[in-house]
Amino acid sequence: MVFKIKNFFKVLLFIVCLFLLSSCTRTEIVINEDIPENTMTAKELVTVADSYIKKHYKKEKYYIGKIIMKLDQSFKGKIVLTYSTLTKSPHIIEVSLDTTIKKILTTRYVGKDSKIDPGFININKWKIDIDEAINLGLKFFEIYPDFKYDSVLVKTSNYFRGDMEVWDIEFHNIEKNMKYECSINPYDGNILYNKKIYF
Repeated sequence: MVFKIKNFFKVLLFIVCLFLLSSCTRTEIVINEDIPENTMTAKELVTVADSYIKKHYKKEKYYIGKIIMKLDQSFKGKIVLTYSTLTKSPHIIEVSLDTTIKKILTTRYVGKDSKIDPGFININKWKIDIDEAINLGLKFFEIYPDFKYDSVLVKTSNYFRGDMEVWDIEFHNIEKNMKYECSINPYDGNILYNKKIYF
């Protein structure tokens, strides 16, 4: 009798583990489709991602809240777009792209009550897109004679729940353990903050 009970609990535990594993795997959807030709700006990439969000997550209305780009010297690389439902306990979705291989890779449901709540950015109203923001940063830091970089980290930030939206850009120089960072107003292109930092 004891042996049967032990076996029963082993089977039950196995079923629960399978259920949890399948639940975890369902949170990520593999897309692996080409990014349309000549799609490079942040607004264009968000438009592409929006179509997959609407296709796979129909129950809720999702809004773009954050963009993170890890780029090389040619300004290509891995991008993560974070969406939320703008509710009290927001549902969070991340879309991963790679502009080096020109692919939209995956969508991933992060969860509800997540600490990664990105809020909301009005990117369609922004006058300064990613290419212009990077160029503004480059022009500003050219005042430093030692300015060189081998990678770029770009993030959108939504401070004070939408009262202040910015492009945060970091030019990294791995050889000198240095980064040049600036924050740019996406509505008028003004540089709000800049700093040269050793790390």
